[in-house]
Amino acid sequence: MGSGKAGLISFIARHGYSCIATEITKERGEKYSTSNITWKSSDGVHLGKYEQHESCDVVISDQVIEHIHPDDTQDHFCGVYDILKPRGRYIFRVPHRFTGPHDVSRVFNCEMALGVHLRELTFEEIRTLAKAARFTEVGVVLIGSRRKIRRLFSRDGNVSTSKYLDIAILIERIIRYVPSAKLQRLAIRTATYLGLFPGIFVVARK
Repeated sequence: MGSGKAGLISFIARHGYSCIATEITKERGEKYSTSNITWKSSDGVHLGKYEQHESCDVVISDQVIEHIHPDDTQDHFCGVYDILKPRGRYIFRVPHRFTGPHDVSRVFNCEMALGVHLRELTFEEIRTLAKAARFTEVGVVLIGSRRKIRRLFSRDGNVSTSKYLDIAILIERIIRYVPSAKLQRLAIRTATYLGLFPGIFVVARK
């Protein structure tokens, strides 16, 4: 979803996978079509209108959910669930609210996103949305600076873990209860330095 200039989906297609790329209009991406990529239009919310029920193995979005209106975010997750096959996965990445804003609002020193990002999220909000859409498992993807954390929380070698998600949510709750805004910012900077809030990179399994 939100395939843009087809960088990610072209990479996946080159590895032999049959892919459906979606954008607001089909014409926006048709020039990037290949034998493995079919371009379609989608509103990004009511996905069952555009794809058949339980027709997809994996759905991927990168920096898309924060552009969806807050009133439509739950419908988006339900739509993804509807088009996924049993045990299918939704892989997505969004900016973390604690380190934002991540849109043009940053230029104007705003405390929260007020531009093209309609809702930057936290780990807890993401898990709530996914669980409400009936996803059975939600786990953080452990990459980059999280390799040591990955060894601690994912002994079976999986790259995503619900255990670490529990820890991230606990840290979010603790930071929220810090009484001073200055101390909150310090806590967020410290957590980010330790690799806790570089962004939200999650796999949700049906």
